[in-house]
Amino acid sequence: MKEDVTTVAMKDANGFRVNVAQADKIPSDLTVIAMNVDDFDEAYEFLKARGFVNEQGDGVTDTGSSKATLMMSPSGYGIVLSQHLKK
Repeated sequence: MKEDVTTVAMKDANGFRVNVAQADKIPSDLTVIAMNVDDFDEAYEFLKARGFVNEQGDGVTDTGSSKATLMMSPSGYGIVLSQHLKK
Protein backbone atom coordinates (compact mmCIF):
# COMPACT_ATOMS: atom_id res chain seq x y z
CA MET A 1 0.00 0.00 0.00
CA LYS A 2 1.39 3.40 -0.98
CA GLU A 3 1.81 6.02 1.77
CA ASP A 4 -0.53 8.99 1.34
CA VAL A 5 1.44 12.27 1.35
CA THR A 6 0.12 15.74 0.63
CA THR A 7 2.63 18.56 0.00
CA VAL A 8 2.20 22.31 -0.46
CA ALA A 9 5.14 24.53 -1.49
CA MET A 10 5.36 28.23 -0.69
CA LYS A 11 7.99 30.11 -2.73
CA ASP A 12 9.11 33.75 -2.61
CA ALA A 13 10.35 35.95 -5.48
CA ASN A 14 13.97 34.90 -4.82
CA GLY A 15 13.19 31.20 -5.18
CA PHE A 16 13.42 30.37 -1.48
CA ARG A 17 10.69 28.01 -0.43
CA VAL A 18 9.07 26.21 2.44
CA ASN A 19 7.32 22.88 1.93
CA VAL A 20 4.52 21.79 4.23
CA ALA A 21 3.68 18.10 4.01
CA GLN A 22 1.27 15.72 5.64
CA ALA A 23 2.13 12.03 5.78
CA ASP A 24 -0.24 9.41 7.18
CA LYS A 25 2.55 7.46 8.90
CA ILE A 26 3.83 10.42 10.95
CA PRO A 27 1.58 10.91 14.01
CA SER A 28 2.83 14.35 15.09
CA ASP A 29 4.35 17.54 13.71
CA LEU A 30 7.94 17.25 12.57
CA THR A 31 10.26 20.05 11.44
CA VAL A 32 13.05 19.05 9.06
CA ILE A 33 15.49 20.78 6.78
CA ALA A 34 16.07 19.59 3.21
CA MET A 35 19.74 19.12 2.34
CA ASN A 36 20.52 18.67 -1.36
CA VAL A 37 24.02 17.28 -1.90
CA ASP A 38 26.29 16.32 -4.80
CA ASP A 39 27.51 13.10 -3.12
CA PHE A 40 24.73 11.26 -1.25
CA ASP A 41 26.95 8.50 0.15
CA GLU A 42 29.51 10.95 1.56
CA ALA A 43 26.81 13.10 3.21
CA TYR A 44 25.03 9.99 4.54
CA GLU A 45 28.22 8.74 6.21
CA PHE A 46 28.96 12.25 7.54
CA LEU A 47 25.56 12.40 9.27
CA LYS A 48 25.76 8.80 10.55
CA ALA A 49 29.17 9.52 12.10
CA ARG A 50 27.51 12.33 14.05
CA GLY A 51 24.75 10.12 15.45
CA PHE A 52 22.02 10.63 12.84
CA VAL A 53 19.87 7.57 12.14
CA ASN A 54 18.21 6.70 8.84
CA GLU A 55 14.45 6.49 9.46
CA GLN A 56 14.23 3.85 6.69
CA GLY A 57 16.69 1.55 8.42
CA ASP A 58 19.37 1.13 5.77
CA GLY A 59 16.90 1.94 2.99
CA VAL A 60 17.05 4.85 0.58
CA THR A 61 14.30 6.03 -1.76
CA ASP A 62 15.79 5.87 -5.27
CA THR A 63 13.55 7.13 -8.06
CA GLY A 64 16.19 6.89 -10.76
CA SER A 65 16.47 10.69 -10.88
CA SER A 66 17.08 11.21 -7.15
CA LYS A 67 18.10 9.45 -3.94
CA ALA A 68 16.68 10.52 -0.58
CA THR A 69 16.06 9.52 3.02
CA LEU A 70 15.08 11.10 6.33
CA MET A 71 17.95 11.26 8.83
CA MET A 72 17.14 11.96 12.50
CA SER A 73 19.61 13.32 15.05
CA PRO A 74 19.78 11.92 18.59
CA SER A 75 17.87 15.02 19.78
CA GLY A 76 15.09 14.49 17.22
CA TYR A 77 16.10 17.04 14.58
CA GLY A 78 15.45 15.79 11.06
CA ILE A 79 17.26 16.26 7.77
CA VAL A 80 15.84 15.04 4.48
CA LEU A 81 19.04 14.15 2.67
CA SER A 82 18.75 14.08 -1.11
CA GLN A 83 20.80 14.02 -4.26
CA HIS A 84 19.35 14.85 -7.65
CA LEU A 85 21.06 12.55 -10.14
CA LYS A 86 22.42 14.31 -13.21
CA LYS A 87 22.65 12.36 -16.43
